[in-house]
Amino acid sequence: MRYVLGFLCSFVLALTVAAGELSIHVLRVGSAGQGLAIFIEGPDGTRVMIDAGNNGDGLGVVRPYLQSLGVTDFDYAIATHYHTDHIGGMDELFQQGYLPDFAAYDRGDANRPTNSSVTSYVAAAGAVRTTATVGTVLPLGDGAVLEIVAANGTTSGGVTNLTGGETQYENAASVASLVRYRDFEFYVGGDLTAGGNGTPDLESAMAATIGQIEVVVASHHGSFTSSSSAVVNAFQPSLVLYSAGFDNPYGHPDSRIVERWSTPLATRVQWCTSAGDTVGAFEAQGFTEVGEHVVIRTNGERFTASGADPGEELYFTTHENPGPIPTVAGVSGPTSLAVTELLIDPTQASDSFGEWFELTNVSTQPVDLFGTRFISGGNSFTLASRILLRQGESIVLGDDGKRYRNGNLFVHTGPSAGMFDFANGSGTLAVQNQNGQSVESVQWGGANLPVVAGRSVSRLAADAPGTPTNFALSTNAWAAGADSGSPGALDPNDTTAWTAGLFSPDPYVGGTSEFFLSSLQDPGSIYFLGLSLGVTLPATIFGQTWFLAADPFFFAQLSNPDLLGVLDAGGRHELGIDLPDVPSLAGTTIFAQFMVLELAPTLVGLRSSNFDALTIRQ
Repeated sequence: MRYVLGFLCSFVLALTVAAGELSIHVLRVGSAGQGLAIFIEGPDGTRVMIDAGNNGDGLGVVRPYLQSLGVTDFDYAIATHYHTDHIGGMDELFQQGYLPDFAAYDRGDANRPTNSSVTSYVAAAGAVRTTATVGTVLPLGDGAVLEIVAANGTTSGGVTNLTGGETQYENAASVASLVRYRDFEFYVGGDLTAGGNGTPDLESAMAATIGQIEVVVASHHGSFTSSSSAVVNAFQPSLVLYSAGFDNPYGHPDSRIVERWSTPLATRVQWCTSAGDTVGAFEAQGFTEVGEHVVIRTNGERFTASGADPGEELYFTTHENPGPIPTVAGVSGPTSLAVTELLIDPTQASDSFGEWFELTNVSTQPVDLFGTRFISGGNSFTLASRILLRQGESIVLGDDGKRYRNGNLFVHTGPSAGMFDFANGSGTLAVQNQNGQSVESVQWGGANLPVVAGRSVSRLAADAPGTPTNFALSTNAWAAGADSGSPGALDPNDTTAWTAGLFSPDPYVGGTSEFFLSSLQDPGSIYFLGLSLGVTLPATIFGQTWFLAADPFFFAQLSNPDLLGVLDAGGRHELGIDLPDVPSLAGTTIFAQFMVLELAPTLVGLRSSNFDALTIRQ
């Protein structure tokens, strides 16, 4: 018995250590031109600055943003190459107290330009200036690292002997970096070339050595010189980011690149820090204009991408940790996903840019949208991004993500140009899971859902069948008053009765046990997550059924402060608990019960409850 208790206590002590967080901030710089500036903070607080935008961006954009985060210094800096839109703000930061403590990496002195931006950077970097070499690894804490994978023509895939006379030599010599944290990878290559427009192809061979990753900053701001088909096929990311200036004169991001990252059979989330080019011959459709900084946060198994405004967020799982796929529709209605709103005939924007629909997870567990196919008429597209949609969470999928031409709408993701269309008279929107099974279908026209120009049709109860009586024309003003709808927000007429949700994918030895808690009708309420190694005869406590056994493990884990807390404004909370790397834990079953507490002046009650069991795998 003493051994068992000792084992349980050691197990619990290990469970109280939560996973760290890696954050990556892709800043909006060069608003009227081009620019790149990325700030990275590792799980242990190690700080890396990659580029700093144009002259003036260091003081005008980057430093104020860093100050808002409480960041006062860097451990490392990396200048990808010597073009002003990348290196221009670096000396400004160095001169204001942000000189790296350890090293400022750049591509060295081979064919180094002599313009004032470069000479100012060299002078400001001083003694910490260091020539980047492929294979250099910077530790970021908790096993996270940044590795240099390209510099001066040398890449992880081989060597290209650059002489200085190549087309876009400076871009080809860029320093590229790969950040790894557990199962999460992030790539940024500066303006590294991949053979487009006659440039040297360094990026393709390098990408082949890296393989599938989660997030890519498209090289050269989405230029046709970079992101070859070989790069796209090797990386297969869930999220593509562009740092391109509004109305930039270069046509970035190039429509050919946007459509290379997204095809009808593999449509990926693509976000840009601006609307990009709005007048060029290759003006793109199919990416989302965030219009601000983009922040990535990850525990190494899941990650979020968010903009500045509420609702500008997507949650993803890594490819190594797939979530549950959407379940097939049942007799009583959809069991996983529901089309909760759609605008078939916009008036604020043309049909080609303004059509959209809202998709909501109506189950009690997260749903992985990878492989989900959307079909309307003869058009369809299939998501290749591992968007993890949590209980009650909605995303908006639309024809175009540029706000100036879609009715000022934030679209989480959507197809590339010409890949989707709603027929105004009558039609069907069907949703299939990755196995080709029908998950959801709604019809409009005739005796089905009504079609009225400029008005969306909204589901009244997300958890009820998609019959015409469960939909109504929206009366909520939106799109500068020209159209009505509530895309990405709760409809005023919504009557969904959400139940408490608890989900935890079976963890593995040495991994992280993640718990997804949700009680959407109880935002800001106190939650309790109980854990035990056994169950007892069900008992009723404050109107809720209690299943957990009061075993030594249950009492020992009460010391974990993460198991009691407050649900967020959306009625959700997620927590990750690291499991020790002890092989004998494999096969152990942990029982979990989630409860929401109601505190009244004279009574403590339980508003909702859910129960789950998870088995630790090897």
